[in-house]
Amino acid sequence: MTDETSAGDARPDGQLGPSQHGLTGPSRRSLLVAAGAALPVLLTACKGMQALGTPPPPPRDVQVLRAAIRAEELMADRYAAALTRPPASATPIWAYGSS
Repeated sequence: MTDETSAGDARPDGQLGPSQHGLTGPSRRSLLVAAGAALPVLLTACKGMQALGTPPPPPRDVQVLRAAIRAEELMADRYAAALTRPPASATPIWAYGSS
């Protein structure tokens, strides 16, 4: 080893450490500071929509439109039920008045 290596770069297996390869990254201290600074941002982001509060109710015209859509769907379901074939055991309507 040369005198340029620091004690932190010396490895027991004789291989070169990261700084001897020119691969120095951020220090542990800078990573801890960055993680500490990011924590409040992450906690705020976890609140999501709660941070904005509850959304306002839909306007009156939207409520009226939704009610009209529900009424039309109910009417279509009733028409479909009326058009379905009655079971074979059902007595025809014209048979009620003939007795």
